[in-house]
Amino acid sequence: MKDQGHFTQRYRRAILIACVGAWVVEMIATHIPAPRAPHLHVSDKALHAIAYFLLGGLFWLTLRAYGMGRWKRTLYVLVTLTVYAALDELTQELVTGRHAAVGDWLADMVGLVAAVMLAELVAAIFTSKARA
Repeated sequence: MKDQGHFTQRYRRAILIACVGAWVVEMIATHIPAPRAPHLHVSDKALHAIAYFLLGGLFWLTLRAYGMGRWKRTLYVLVTLTVYAALDELTQELVTGRHAAVGDWLADMVGLVAAVMLAELVAAIFTSKARA
């Protein structure tokens, strides 16, 4: 795309690697059995929101770097990570003895939506400045 930033074009492979790496780390972290998980002095809901903010932002950036258009990219990130977050919650019961919680999924959604909104806002600002 012509409105692609040079940054995303130049570093798209590194962005993809960061996205895949973050996704793998998130998947492993959420599937560590509860007794073995490190105790962080942060709210569980805050951790969920932060994790999905980062994952959503990296996934969005990856799709932008590879030229996916705005509406398709936004929809793809929101749908993919909404479904993934639900599956992530449900599969934890199979491995860790933790229980799926709607509140955790909602915290994931807060982080995800915030990431997409911020990313699209920043992209719109930079795109309008580039055209001016």
